[in-house]
Amino acid sequence: MATFFVIPPRECLEQALVEFLNRVLPTVPTSPAVVEALLAIICAQHDRIAKLEETVQQLRDEIAILKGQKPRPKIAPSQLEQPAAQAPPATGQKRPGSDKKPKNAQLTITREQRI
Repeated sequence: MATFFVIPPRECLEQALVEFLNRVLPTVPTSPAVVEALLAIICAQHDRIAKLEETVQQLRDEIAILKGQKPRPKIAPSQLEQPAAQAPPATGQKRPGSDKKPKNAQLTITREQRI
């Protein structure tokens, strides 16, 4: 199972990093160059971890196939969180497929029986 981490906005990361450095290394001044370098390292590590997790999942799927088992299914993300792609129909128009058609128009009468 893959674990995904969402990186907060850059401003939040910079502030948290400066606070952390001031707490851990209070005597070392935190310059913007140091903060930028550390943020670049953090982003690079985040990308590398994501790639490694994907590789691990591919290897687990391959092992499962070699064992005769089914690999982990690929589940698509939820469609509920996406905005509606279609615009609502104009007023007065019916939705497609909502027309009422007579059901007996296509029937052929082969015989009549009186009850």
